[in-house]
Amino acid sequence: MSIEECQTTHWRDLGYHQGKTGVNPNIIYDYAKDCSEGGVKVDKVGWSEGFEQGLILYCSPRNGYQVGRNGQHYYGVCDNDQFNENYELGRQAYLKETRLKDIETELLDIERKLLDKNGLDPDERKRLDAERKSLVSERASLLETTRSYQFHITF
Repeated sequence: MSIEECQTTHWRDLGYHQGKTGVNPNIIYDYAKDCSEGGVKVDKVGWSEGFEQGLILYCSPRNGYQVGRNGQHYYGVCDNDQFNENYELGRQAYLKETRLKDIETELLDIERKLLDKNGLDPDERKRLDAERKSLVSERASLLETTRSYQFHITF
């Protein structure tokens, strides 16, 4: 943060904005360090009050799922058990979706290699075919658990 920003920042508003987006609360110490270099004192109380107000919005159960589902980092700022449970459900959905995309990429790569009739020896072809079957099985399992998982989300 620049010295000019330190001088003009409305700390309560900044805290509120950062609370409602769930940033790491330790960021205030970075601000204090940056601002002290210019002789500017950070209004930590105002920032903290704003941050707590912002957390009321951030820590809603629905947002917990969205934060996890979007793959966003969560800094453990919410005491709301339902937020935390939904965050974990969203995070699991995100990880599954990411793995499904990775599997699709791997399967396309294997298919491309298997289509090259001249470049593969029989052992390599056999290994790739086994890998493809394993990936197809993993994909089916992930898709099945994803369908049953979606019914356990509470808002």
